[in-house]
Order: sequence, then C-alpha cells, then structure tokens
Amino acid sequence: MFAEQQAGYLVGAAAATAAGGGWVSAVGGQAVPAVVAFLAGSRAGVKDTDPSMNVLQGYSQDFVDQARCKELAPTQIARGYKAVFAAAGGCGLGALQAAKERNIWGISVDNDQAFLGPHILTSATKKVDVAVFDTIESVTKDSFEGGGDTLYDVANGGVGYGKVSPDAPDREALIEKLDDVSKQIASGDVDIPRS
Repeated sequence: MFAEQQAGYLVGAAAATAAGGGWVSAVGGQAVPAVVAFLAGSRAGVKDTDPSMNVLQGYSQDFVDQARCKELAPTQIARGYKAVFAAAGGCGLGALQAAKERNIWGISVDNDQAFLGPHILTSATKKVDVAVFDTIESVTKDSFEGGGDTLYDVANGGVGYGKVSPDAPDREALIEKLDDVSKQIASGDVDIPRS
C-alpha cells in the first residue's frame, strides 16, 4: 500500500509556492482510492501553504484517453489557474500538454515525468520500484512476512516528489521547502487527509 496523500501533499505545497498567488487545479481520472488520496493530499498541501488559494478539482472519468483530460484542463486554466496536477494515468498526459500550451505548470503523478519538459514543476511519485526491491530483499534475507500489508510512505522512501523543474521560480528554495515538508510528514507532524 502507498500513502498517495503524502505525495499529493508535497506537490500541492510545490504548486501553491510556484503559482505565486494564482490558483491551482487538479484533474483526476476516476474517483478510485489512490486518485482520491492524491487529490485530497494535494488540496491539503495547497491550503496549508496558502489558505487563500482556490483549488479546483475535476474527474475526466477516464485513465486512457488524453483528449478527455486535455478538454477538462483548459476549462480550469481559463478560470485563472496557474498549475494543474494530473492524477489520471495516460489521460493525464493531455492535461499536462494543455499546461504546456497555456504556459502554466504541470504536475504529474506516479512516476517522475520531468522528461516531458521544463513545464513539469514536479511529480507526485509512488515508488513501486522501492516496494518491489524491498520485498525481494526481504525474501532473499528470509525476513519476508506474508499475510499483511506494508505501507510505503515518505518516511520509508515509498512516496515523494520528483525532480523540480529547472525553470521553477527560486528553485533551490522550493527544493529546500519540499525537503523540510518531507521531514515534517515523515515525523508525523503533518496530518494529511486521504479523502
């Protein structure tokens, strides 16, 4: 299991910081538990960073069709939003493309998608590779215990944020802030809703 809300919180804090007083939005695929958690965490991260900011969230009802997300994101962007968080699988690529075309920040999900270009502010990462590696390692060391769930979160490196865009305003300060927020999350000092 992954603490998606923690990764969402980090990118919400990044979006609120980089938006410079503008509003932020999010496009989810469908309201499945992982996406709901990403969006709830993101909303909390924005509001804890700047309580005056508006957060608009919508669902494309699709995880594949990029056109569905590309249609939804411009509607949000046209209302003055300065960043869009796409938690919609392949569909989310359409929202990220809309962000690029409208010259606002895009924030991706699951994997670090900085390779899409400098318009990607950062990514809410769910590090499946860490979970697989840890599980395999526990099997090889005869310490694997079945019958339960393992939670991958910020504290054990299972979720986090990806590369920060080289074009991010005051990039080093933003990275320092996200690292500080990560420490607060890991220590349990930040209560983040999952829904």
